[in-house]
Amino acid sequence: KNTSEPSNDDHTPKIKSWNPFLSSNTSSTPLEMDETAYKMHHALTPEWPSLSIDILPDRHLGDNRTRFPHTVTMVVGSQADKKGLNKLTVLRMSDLCRIPGSGREKTEKELDDEMLGEEWKHEDDEDDDEDSSSEEEEEEELDPVLEHYSFPHPSGGINRVRVCPHNRDIVGCWGDGGTVSLYDVGGALDVLDRSSTGANSRKKNESNSANAAMVGAPPPRKMKKEPFFVYSGHATEGYAIDWSRVTPGRLATADCRGNIHIWNAAHPVLPNDIAAQYKKKTKDPWSSSSFA
Repeated sequence: KNTSEPSNDDHTPKIKSWNPFLSSNTSSTPLEMDETAYKMHHALTPEWPSLSIDILPDRHLGDNRTRFPHTVTMVVGSQADKKGLNKLTVLRMSDLCRIPGSGREKTEKELDDEMLGEEWKHEDDEDDDEDSSSEEEEEEELDPVLEHYSFPHPSGGINRVRVCPHNRDIVGCWGDGGTVSLYDVGGALDVLDRSSTGANSRKKNESNSANAAMVGAPPPRKMKKEPFFVYSGHATEGYAIDWSRVTPGRLATADCRGNIHIWNAAHPVLPNDIAAQYKKKTKDPWSSSSFA
C-alpha cells in the first residue's frame, strides 16, 4: 500500500510506503495499491466474511508452475450472520493473468543500466528486448473464471479449515459451536478437474497430458454434502487445527480453554483409508488423547 503526498518542489505526488506505526499515518490517509509491486493481482467479494482459507493441491497441472495464466483451488469457511447459513466452499479460480504491463523481472544487465545511466548499453540488449516482448505477446488477455461448490456447515461459523496433506479430498473444519467436522470434497474436485472452462484446460500442449491422465478414470464421485465425521469432545470452540505431515490421518485440535485433542491411528492407515476409518466412529482404529 502506498500513500501520496504533495512534494515541496513541485505539485507531483510523492510516493512512500505506508507504515501503520507512524503517527502521521491516520485512518483518513488514502491508500492506493502500487501495481508495480505485483506480477498478478485479483480480488473477489465472497457472500460472507471468512476467517480461514487453505489451498487444495491439484492433480494434473503440475507443481511449481510459473507460466501465466494461473489456476488455483482452495477451500473457504464462512462466518454468516445466521448459524444455518454457514458453509464450506471449494473455489477454483482459473485464467488468472498477470497485471497488464507488469512484464518480467528485471535482469542483472537492466539493473546495471539503472545504476550506470542511459549511456551504458549492452550489445545484446536489443535481442533481450525482442525476446521479452514476444513472450508477453504470447500471453492471452483473458477474463478470470470462478467455479465453486458449497457444503453446508449447520453447526455455526467456521473458525479454521485445513486440508489433509495425505489426501486432498479430506478437509477439517473447526466450528464456533465447539465441534470439529471432517468433509469429503472429492466429488466436487472430480467435477472441477473435468471442467474445460479455464484456458489451461483448452491449451493443446497442456490438455494432452491432462486428458491422458483422465483416460480410464472412473466417473465423478457423488457429492457428499454432510460431514462424514463430527467430533464434539471439546468443551468450547477453538482456532487451532492441523494434520500431521508424517502420520496419515493424525489430527490435532486445540480449544480456547487450552485443551489439545489428538486423534491417533492405532494401526497404519493408508491415505485413501482415512475417511473410511473415521466413518466407523469407534475406538478400534482411532483413539483420542486429551492434554490440558
